[in-house]
Amino acid sequence: MTAWTARWAGLNAQLPPPNAVPPTNSYSRIITPYASADADTRKMIDRELKRENQIEWFKNIIQVMGLVSGLAIALVFLFVGADLIRDDHGFAGGFVMTVDLTALVSVFVYGVKQNQAALPPNEG
Repeated sequence: MTAWTARWAGLNAQLPPPNAVPPTNSYSRIITPYASADADTRKMIDRELKRENQIEWFKNIIQVMGLVSGLAIALVFLFVGADLIRDDHGFAGGFVMTVDLTALVSVFVYGVKQNQAALPPNEG
């Protein structure tokens, strides 16, 4: 099995969902080279798919850590703003809270636009 055939058989991508595959024998074109490959090539393909899954898992963990950190920072600033207002520093507290909420909305809008730009045209 050549490197191109291994890549075509799923070395760099997972199999698409059944509804994304035309009704032809697309799955058999992908699975047949994998099924007919020798054991070493299958192990190589399986290791590559496992590695890609681990990379995606780490990307998701980093994204969640970023969201949690952002939430913690936002809550701290909201608490500081509320504390300033409670201590009769209404303008400063209102300013801190306004900047905090504006930053949250800005980051949310930026994230949504980035996610939409990353989607293929038929899914956006």
